[in-house]
Amino acid sequence: PVFFSQIYRSDRATQEDFAVYYFLAQELRHGIDPYSINVIDQGRLSGLNIHGIVRATDPPTFLVAIMGPLTLLPLHTAYWIWQCANMACLIAAMCLLIGPRSALPIWVKFTLAGLVALYPPVASHFWFGQSKFILLLLLVLMMRSLKRDRAAIAGSALALAPHARLSDRHEWLSGVDPQ
Repeated sequence: PVFFSQIYRSDRATQEDFAVYYFLAQELRHGIDPYSINVIDQGRLSGLNIHGIVRATDPPTFLVAIMGPLTLLPLHTAYWIWQCANMACLIAAMCLLIGPRSALPIWVKFTLAGLVALYPPVASHFWFGQSKFILLLLLVLMMRSLKRDRAAIAGSALALAPHARLSDRHEWLSGVDPQ
């Protein structure tokens, strides 16, 4: 609770990764190629503090399918929905990993859950409003589906993963090198 109140008080919605995702998806929604603009300059004009990010590197499917609907909402509302979705993805991934079918002793499950909660990169993920827990959930879903001989679900989760986060170069879209 203290960590999330810190996030609330420091107005993280206008900073770092979430602000970049939101801004780029908003630009795309308005017909502007987000891969050809200087993100720092345009973001500052929009009142966002996105630090040293010069070029967009997120896949268009991520910007359109995942962030696009959030741009229809006010920035702060979208931010808290984003954080709740991140939390839901983390909890779902953990349930798939250490849930009833994991065959781990209960003390191991609680220990692992506690270690995940205390792991600094998890806090960092929420602090910066990142998007890696979506990928985590898809990969864990694929792993568990393979274990249960549900190849169609596993294949679908694996097929969606690159569209959620893995791509990081977009010369093919804009002809501009993001470096």
